[in-house]
Amino acid sequence: MISRHVLAWLGVIGIAFDLLGGLYLAYDLLGGRRGPLRTITRAATYALVFTAFYTAGFLVPFGPIAGAGLGTLLGIEYGQQRGEAIGLMFAVLRGAVFGLAGLALYGARFGLVFGLCAAGGLVAVYRLRFSVARDYPSPADPKIRIAVALAQAVRAGTVAAAAVIAGAVTSGHAGTIALFAVRLAVVSWLAGFAVGSSAPAVESWADRVPARRLGIVGAVLILTGLLTQSIQYWVVIFNLRVG
Repeated sequence: MISRHVLAWLGVIGIAFDLLGGLYLAYDLLGGRRGPLRTITRAATYALVFTAFYTAGFLVPFGPIAGAGLGTLLGIEYGQQRGEAIGLMFAVLRGAVFGLAGLALYGARFGLVFGLCAAGGLVAVYRLRFSVARDYPSPADPKIRIAVALAQAVRAGTVAAAAVIAGAVTSGHAGTIALFAVRLAVVSWLAGFAVGSSAPAVESWADRVPARRLGIVGAVLILTGLLTQSIQYWVVIFNLRVG
């Protein structure tokens, strides 16, 4: 039996793929290399990677919300001027993304407290020089990768602690929230380390990828979106149970 919520999320994900594909195909209309597509390319790539990790770890709705939000923020942040105030702003925005994803999973009270705690904790660790932007653009050097792994471990642990606090304040299911926090720490670390380690290659690709190749990527994304959206119709055609 397929959940109606799952079908709805598949439709939303399909629309997102179509939107991104259309942006890639509209490369020239968006100003080519001087337009905003470099940032869009970067943000879309990171969003896909984060979404894959978080969806594998938590399924819907938490995975797509957290993954898409964190990846988009990272792509935008890498394109901004460095500065403590800007970094702290992105720390708060990351907390808001986690809060929104937590709201979809455990309700409004948990999401609100989780988001506030995550934002506050990330601001604190960012001020201790563990911000995401400090990892970029780092060469693929073993020492650099160790530093990225340690910094991501601090950030992942901070978010997991925020989840535990939110669960203690708003929920009586301490065991469930504790398991959620452990999974969140592991998935956040894996996703952050994977993206942080591959960031130089992604940035170089976003700078140099030819317009024709972007068009191919756009066409593939649109086809993927159409196939994803068509699942709801195949369910009806084959009379599959929907709950």
